[in-house]
Amino acid sequence: MVDSKKENPEFDRNASEYNRSRPTYPSSLIDDLIHVAHLDDSSKILEVGMGTGQLTRSLADRKLSVTAVEMGKNLVDVAKIKFSEFPEIEIIEGNFEKIVLKQVYDAVIFATSFKWIDPELRVQKVKEVLKKDGILAIIDTHHAMGGDRKFFTESQDCYLRWRSGTSPDYRLPEIPEVHPKRWERETQNYFETIFSGTYQLEISYTSSEYRRLLSTYSDILSMGKSKRDQLLDCISTLIDSEFNGKIRKLYLFELFVAKKKPVSIQSNIDGQK
Repeated sequence: MVDSKKENPEFDRNASEYNRSRPTYPSSLIDDLIHVAHLDDSSKILEVGMGTGQLTRSLADRKLSVTAVEMGKNLVDVAKIKFSEFPEIEIIEGNFEKIVLKQVYDAVIFATSFKWIDPELRVQKVKEVLKKDGILAIIDTHHAMGGDRKFFTESQDCYLRWRSGTSPDYRLPEIPEVHPKRWERETQNYFETIFSGTYQLEISYTSSEYRRLLSTYSDILSMGKSKRDQLLDCISTLIDSEFNGKIRKLYLFELFVAKKKPVSIQSNIDGQK
């Protein structure tokens, strides 16, 4: 799911690889989400920006019913095949900012997608489609220093050579430098934070697997083909020559959960504007 001004998300161009390469979320994160949000098989859940269903599958495996909205046509096509045997999963192709939904929900969930929604519309839209005391859940994926640290330091040379605009001072942040709850200020007028937690997951990649993963990132896809191929060749060669063909990458996931404030409090806030 992307900014409404971009009707063709970059990562929609490589939907099958997106489905194959993008990581799923830790089971502990899913368990905490379900517990904190009080979700069960009677809950009405809206997932916005499902991609090909990295989160959706975990919810489906726990017998939860989900209406999932995604604007990338190729992503939707892959997801519909993936969930063809899950009648409790409804997939809608459309733009969340523009789509008219026919019901209100117990929870609205964004899995690494909230940042792509128009910041002028997203909180108001979520508020409108949530029932009284409904839950907003935002999962963020942070790229933090970890795994094979030496690789992530040395690979910056590839970005400096082939990706214009790369800062020579850039480095992945250490875990303590990643600040959670970045959405709290934006949502605080209409939502009360009830939970924030972080989760670590380390995944090993061969050079070809890591290359395929990078090929699903929007900033890589937006590069011209020649420079993109040279960047990916540079990184693949580094992994094969200096790291025996395999590296470990650390993911830091954050779960932010907030509850819709009572209408009386929202009215007071709106009256003060």
